[in-house]
Amino acid sequence: MRRMVIGSVLMTDMTQHFQLLEAFNRARSKQPDINLWDEKDILLQLILHTADISNPFRVPRLATLWGELVTQEFIQQGDKERALGMQVTPTCDKDIVVVSTSQLRFAKWFVKVCGWRAWSMHIMRAWAMYGIYT
Repeated sequence: MRRMVIGSVLMTDMTQHFQLLEAFNRARSKQPDINLWDEKDILLQLILHTADISNPFRVPRLATLWGELVTQEFIQQGDKERALGMQVTPTCDKDIVVVSTSQLRFAKWFVKVCGWRAWSMHIMRAWAMYGIYT
């Protein structure tokens, strides 16, 4: 259980995004029916990762609030990077980040690149399988 939780949390890192998509697609190509998968960790990782990046699909009031909060978190990270003499990650640089633009760019990227509709179908199935969504 501990390994599964740690693995799922680590997969919320956006640097792992495409690795997770590839693993999911490989598993699905081997066995299209997720109910028959021997290894269920990837489904839990996918559920948590999807929840983590689903902000653009919330109602506008909540999407705006969460967009502002995540941007504050990123800017704090950028400030720490700057204080440590590191190169500041562009999405964390308070001198260039615009909340609305970054959120809109992320939403467009997520919908186009990730194919939200196809992905959400599998997420719903996984939720049902784990009794999270009925």
